[in-house]
Amino acid sequence: MLRKVIQAGETFENSRTGTRLEARESTPERVVFDRRYPPNTGRADPHVHFDITQSWEVLSGEARVVVDGETRAVKAGQTVEIPTGVPHQDIHNPHTSDLSVRWTVAPVNDFVEAFADCYTHYLTRDELDEQDEYSIAAVPDLPCHPGSELDHPDPDSGPEAGDPNWRLARTAARLPASIRRELTMPSG
Repeated sequence: MLRKVIQAGETFENSRTGTRLEARESTPERVVFDRRYPPNTGRADPHVHFDITQSWEVLSGEARVVVDGETRAVKAGQTVEIPTGVPHQDIHNPHTSDLSVRWTVAPVNDFVEAFADCYTHYLTRDELDEQDEYSIAAVPDLPCHPGSELDHPDPDSGPEAGDPNWRLARTAARLPASIRRELTMPSG
């Protein structure tokens, strides 16, 4: 059975790259974690969320983020807020020294839980891309077919039980097609 979203006190690390997550708070209202970004990592695909907000507080180092098409430099002590519906590219480290960022994501919904499961699973197994990211473009557009979640009321007992990528795909499959298309925007 897959766990709920990361729990306060848990840490996840890629021993090869040095990317590390440390959960600070985990409630149904929000999850807060600190992420260490080694040099030149963390660049994810541009996207938009329609049901969650994010904020990033730079604890040390200097970051870059793209919000609604505008590239911003963010230094230690500064915070960036991303309301729902705003296109963005997550905070990342384009520099040659480490970066530390406190993330806050609210609320904790099915997508947040599924993405956290996938990300931490692949991070600790060194199975993410060269940026230590899990691209939302990798989530398949699943049609309803025999063997889908509709045939398995308990997703933890179906044919894909234990595969966190399947959980993320199941969550994405519940979204209307128009929203799924918005999850990955052209990188311009």
